Amino acid sequence: MNLNYSLQTSLSQQITPQVIQHLAILQLPAIELQQLLQEKIMENPLLDFVENPIEKPYDWLHTASVKSIRGRSNSEFHFTSKTLTREFLYEQIPVFLSAQQKTIFHYCIESLDERLFLKDTPAQIAEHLRIPIEEASEIISCLRKFEPTGVGATDFIDFLKMQIENDEDAPKLALEFIQFELNAIAKTDIRSLCTKYNRDTSDVVEIINYIKQLPRTPVVTLHEPAPYIMPDASIKKVDHTILIELNDRATPSIKLHNVYVELLKQEDQSYLQKCLREYTTLVTGIDFRKKTLYAILDYIVLTQFSYFENGCKTLKPMGLKDVAQHLQLNESTISRAIKGKYIETDYGIIPIQDLFVKSVGNSTPESISKVIAKIISTEPKEKPYSDQQLVHLLQAQNIDISRRTITKYREQLGIPSSKKRLFLS
Repeated sequence: MNLNYSLQTSLSQQITPQVIQHLAILQLPAIELQQLLQEKIMENPLLDFVENPIEKPYDWLHTASVKSIRGRSNSEFHFTSKTLTREFLYEQIPVFLSAQQKTIFHYCIESLDERLFLKDTPAQIAEHLRIPIEEASEIISCLRKFEPTGVGATDFIDFLKMQIENDEDAPKLALEFIQFELNAIAKTDIRSLCTKYNRDTSDVVEIINYIKQLPRTPVVTLHEPAPYIMPDASIKKVDHTILIELNDRATPSIKLHNVYVELLKQEDQSYLQKCLREYTTLVTGIDFRKKTLYAILDYIVLTQFSYFENGCKTLKPMGLKDVAQHLQLNESTISRAIKGKYIETDYGIIPIQDLFVKSVGNSTPESISKVIAKIISTEPKEKPYSDQQLVHLLQAQNIDISRRTITKYREQLGIPSSKKRLFLS
């Protein structure tokens, strides 16, 4: 009888229930975190909020106030259910703009239909206001970053594209399916899509199901109550320093209710231990959330310093991978930490995700869109540039992108094709 022994080693990562809870807390936006803590306090007799004597008491679930950064330094404004979406859009206009730029913003907001879609193209807005088309395009690009997601979309297809582009977890081919395969999706023609894109049936079904669950219009209409927002932190310029301050209201602290601790010591030791473990998990989870969020914001300030000094024109390419490598964390952890969270800046309250800019070579999509708009604004009216010609013109400026990508940026700017531009000239 031969007995053969072999020794094998393997590495495996086991996620404990505590780590799972910490990641769940990290992912929660401020309002949902407060709701979770309210629920836990109702369930666990040992838990209680830490009272902040500096802040006035307020309703954790329904209203919150933040310092105004739009010329009202001694007052506060409120994001409550009484604020209409139209008013909320005006609140998001950056304060450091010229009178003309504010006029363009006002015109664009007043041109939105009830679904928050913008039907006027940059060319039409430029013609009406007698401004360069690239300036109109720049303001529209900023408007499309306002909340709620979908403001400034041209139609429901453009709105679907915006949602996919803003979703780090979107399936890889979702954008291509929206751009080129709407008829196949409507017919659920899975076989042809599998063949065309060389994908398994399960992959195609997953993409189709993802697209079908996306809303076709923004969550509110122009004259409905605005979405509720509470920033998790503020990043402000003070003298020549950029300061980061976490919003304590967004991440409240909890403490042990000592009276109940003493009672449970005498009555039920096992229940006491269970409640104490939950308290410890929540406290460490909230602490992990604060430290991770601060570390991410610190890296963002380091990378996007010029943005906090000069505004959105100076955003640099930055991805989840860059932050993850710097902080030695997983990309999914970074994604959880920033999703659905906002910061208060000198330029308004913005989603943290807006500071993550995909690079195209050494350029950003915003800068490329501006170059395209500028080239088209100076093209010969009797012979407009085709998208393929735009490819060569951009290559001459060391911007190497495909014709399909140019078509996407041109459509996002609301600029018609060369044939339609020739007809309209």
